[in-house]
Amino acid sequence: MPKGSPVSAESWQARHRIVRLALWLCLPTLLLVGLLGPMPPAETLVLTGGIAAFAVAVPLVRPRDVKADVAGFGVILASFAGVELSGGQIHAHLFILSAVALVALYQRWGPLLFAIAAVAVHHFVFGLIAPGRVFNMSMDGMTMDGDHIPMNELVAMVVAHVAAIGIEVFAILVFWRFSEELSDRLQQSVDALRRREEQMRHQATHDSLTGLPNRSRFGDEVMNQLRSGHPFAVLMLDLDDFKPVNDTYGHHAGDQLLISVAERLSRCLGGRDVAARLGGDEFAVLVREKTDQHGVQHVADLIIAAISEPFLLEEASVNVSVSMSIGIARTEETMSLDDLMRRADSAMYTAKRAGKGQWFLHGDEGPAADEAVAVTHRRPHE
Repeated sequence: MPKGSPVSAESWQARHRIVRLALWLCLPTLLLVGLLGPMPPAETLVLTGGIAAFAVAVPLVRPRDVKADVAGFGVILASFAGVELSGGQIHAHLFILSAVALVALYQRWGPLLFAIAAVAVHHFVFGLIAPGRVFNMSMDGMTMDGDHIPMNELVAMVVAHVAAIGIEVFAILVFWRFSEELSDRLQQSVDALRRREEQMRHQATHDSLTGLPNRSRFGDEVMNQLRSGHPFAVLMLDLDDFKPVNDTYGHHAGDQLLISVAERLSRCLGGRDVAARLGGDEFAVLVREKTDQHGVQHVADLIIAAISEPFLLEEASVNVSVSMSIGIARTEETMSLDDLMRRADSAMYTAKRAGKGQWFLHGDEGPAADEAVAVTHRRPHE
């Protein structure tokens, strides 16, 4: 049995357009059947006018389920009107089968069960009260043309009508189930493609080992910050003694160390700050929250203290340190990304020459603007 899951908005709109078109097409059809049938013109106009009222009301109501109910109800009534205007001709009952199929396009149990119940009432209640309008015959089995239909043929006709409706409902349920399964599979495929797209986008902008943003993503973040006009700082970090760890314990240990460094680095930052791995043992930090010189220096102190703690790897416990440079961009400065990175790199090289476990703040005033100011910070335990 189908679950009765709602169809997507796009699919619903396409199906709703079909039902609305069918409802409007019922109007000229009813007029034609009425003119060719035995019923008086006044009845034709009244019934057609009633169906036209439903067609006009469909776009005026909200929400979409109510639209579907109004359109479906109008189609069902139009099929009954077609049978009546034809004088109960058997072939006119195809209107009813078509109407039930149209209502089923919405894939909702309520309208479908209502349509089936309405057909049952039409056939077995109105069919007994006014058989000439439903089955083209009188209560004694005489057709409107004067022919007599034996009881067994009458029963067979009723059974055929019931069987036709039953087969149609079975086909509708099979269609619903198939449609739901197809929709589920398509949704699973779409979800898988979206996950894959997100993974590819993440891989393009993040380091595969540590999960931190890569050099490209970090450059984009810095450029966005430059455009914003808000002050910020860039910290360039280079691990000291990483190569001996890699050479002594192997690349697996080196990877473990880089992952641990990334984790400690992230814990030292504020919520809006960004840590990135530029490649190898080089990292960078974009500081957005504590952008004054004292605040940035405090962040640098936290990072150096965190990295100086021993790292427990699978192979051994190792100690490394970090050399760090700081470049600060202020709102009153006009600076490009290359200028800022060059400023930070300049201080980085000075920090590497000066020793391990310290940071340097690049100066930007006076004739030595391209040189690092000898502002040095040693690890707390030194």
